[in-house]
Amino acid sequence: MILNMVLVLAAMGSGAWAAPNQSPLRQTLPQGDVVATDENGVEKNLFLANESVAVNVKNGSFTPGSQVDIYIVLDAAWNEGDAITADVSGGVDTVTVNANGAFGPPPPVVWPAPLTPGRYDIVFDANRNVVFDAGDGVDDAVLGTGFVVEAVPPPPVPVGGIAILPNRFELLAPWIGLAALMGVVVAAVVVRLRRQG
Repeated sequence: MILNMVLVLAAMGSGAWAAPNQSPLRQTLPQGDVVATDENGVEKNLFLANESVAVNVKNGSFTPGSQVDIYIVLDAAWNEGDAITADVSGGVDTVTVNANGAFGPPPPVVWPAPLTPGRYDIVFDANRNVVFDAGDGVDDAVLGTGFVVEAVPPPPVPVGGIAILPNRFELLAPWIGLAALMGVVVAAVVVRLRRQG
């Protein structure tokens, strides 16, 4: 009996927590282990709409050689058993885990530019069942949002440049005001000269 228990525990090993149909990860995914990055692998939580979103995993959390489905979804609160909602990046990305239990190098781009402004999560579906469950990960779930996309700000107006105004009156208004001011000054000088002479 004791020998059977020892054999069962040994067989279960580090993947004991995984679902039966799931390739076990080498460890559970602590919060912050799955991250959004730029194309160079630098962790990033704020993107402009003209940038691309890549992903990576810290600490070699996935089983080398396994495949993971990666979804970009609208920001949500995630609980075990939740269905993974529709990917907004143009399709689910399936990435093969490298020998270190992570992705790349370089990190895979999962949402190429252009991006749509908003708040998003990245869901890593390790057993590829479209359900958020044991062994899966969400980018920065503790913070509540994986990453934010903002619109590209307009380019700055060059100093000394010419601004083309949409209304001709707006272009002429300063000149009309200057002409009116000069008319008042000339009238005041004429009145003063007449009083003196």
